[in-house]
Amino acid sequence: MCRIILLLCALLLSDGAFSQNKYWVFLKDKKGSTFNPYEYFDKLAIKRRLKQGINLFDSTDFPLCDDYVKKIAALADSVSWSTRWFNAIAVYADEEKINTISQLPFVKQIKPMDNYFKTASLKNINTELSDTDKDLLKGQIKSLQGDFFINNKYDAKGIRIAILDAGFSYSDNCDALDHIYLRKGVIETYDFYKKSSNVYKHDTHGTQVFCCLAGIFDSVNVGLAAGAEFLLGRTEDAMNERMADEEYWLAGLEWADKMGAKIVSSSLGHAWWFYFTENMDGKTSIVSRAANMAARKGMLVVTAAGNEGNNPNWKYILTPADADSALSIGGISHSTGIHIGFSSYGPTADGRMKPNVCAYGEVLSFDDEDEFVEGTSFACPLVAGFAACVWQKFPDYTNMQLFHEIEKSASLYPYYDYAHGFGVPQASYFFDKTMQMPDTTFDFEFKTGCVEIIVREKYINDKCAKADIMYAHVENEKGKLVEYFVWEVTEKKVKRFYLNISNFFVDTDKDRDLKEGYKVMVYYKGFVNTYIVK
Repeated sequence: MCRIILLLCALLLSDGAFSQNKYWVFLKDKKGSTFNPYEYFDKLAIKRRLKQGINLFDSTDFPLCDDYVKKIAALADSVSWSTRWFNAIAVYADEEKINTISQLPFVKQIKPMDNYFKTASLKNINTELSDTDKDLLKGQIKSLQGDFFINNKYDAKGIRIAILDAGFSYSDNCDALDHIYLRKGVIETYDFYKKSSNVYKHDTHGTQVFCCLAGIFDSVNVGLAAGAEFLLGRTEDAMNERMADEEYWLAGLEWADKMGAKIVSSSLGHAWWFYFTENMDGKTSIVSRAANMAARKGMLVVTAAGNEGNNPNWKYILTPADADSALSIGGISHSTGIHIGFSSYGPTADGRMKPNVCAYGEVLSFDDEDEFVEGTSFACPLVAGFAACVWQKFPDYTNMQLFHEIEKSASLYPYYDYAHGFGVPQASYFFDKTMQMPDTTFDFEFKTGCVEIIVREKYINDKCAKADIMYAHVENEKGKLVEYFVWEVTEKKVKRFYLNISNFFVDTDKDRDLKEGYKVMVYYKGFVNTYIVK
């Protein structure tokens, strides 16, 4: 019943399923279109493709057939953006007109488009910059070991980053971003709603994200990519979410590609207001398909996991964070260092691990004032700035090499779960990759019906106010997590943890046998070990 109500709500948000609506019109071919990549692409886009061995004459970059577009435009009420990557045009039309368009011999498919994006941020909390706030400001970079980049003069210089967001009010008049504008580090801006270059109104969300990517306040880094170049694209309307269609994000992504972006940072997403959880499979939504296409073009797409973790009817990852090739970022609390309640959980509908990594979901950021803000919206640009510094240090990485190296650098790797992914990326990994075997910090013991995890005495910290954390998960025979846990290890008496494995028995004709292939993986103080349930 809940699924039916959700779908009805999505339909009721439209102007009416059978009145004038918005559609994608997909075309069968690109008959007669010509393409010169050296005229179309920015030189940095050419360089990105050549460096990664990507074809400059890929048909997905060719323009749509002009004759087809004209014939569709003559029949529709109006046309909006088109997409080269998917050979489609967005149109407004009523049912009668869209039926006529569907009969055109060059039309492959018609899909209604009535969904909208939502920023992955929560309510802003205004605050004066206290000593506690300053500690938070330093902590959001310290958690990533960002001083390794800062002290070694890596600031993402030479990396072009596109930010797709809801608006950038005060960005050009924000103290924390002055250093960007003084050196003319914003290369181009575009509002895909208004078809205008002015993005400095409508919303401050993009400004706060921008600061988490590249800001510097009072000589303290808010983000790590202070030396990068930026493209600012407004692709979402926070004041009128009903009309914030996916087409603008797709158009923004194609624009970022054309303009030579190497990294895209996006804190926008779709969830229960249009989709079911089974749609979060990385291939249903056009934005997840677009994120994967962007990866094919050599870009790293960094996207927020979403803020549905406390939603009892959803909880799950957003799209395009469900895309296989999108680096999806979850949120952790600055006070505990573990998953913060609102951060969306994985996995994807088809069982893939998400989020990939995580960062602070509570940060200090700036627009026209200092603000404590919450949401995976801000974890996302922290990691995007981190990625930009890595790419500056290792310019020969492909985008997907960078993707996987960031995962490997994370604090929990090779342990993972659906709340933290592989943990928080750590800059030290990129300065010293020599693998040191960690000390054994715990042992396993099997007892009837349970696995006991025993912390070794010397690794129990009973003097520190902040608890040490043990992570554990149980995988089934297909490698998917069936349960995962986070435990605090604070006192000597808290040294044994029990996993009940009675749920992993299967009844047979004669007895109860353990299911084949189940295993327990545990992480504590850098040591990871696996127990095969048998």
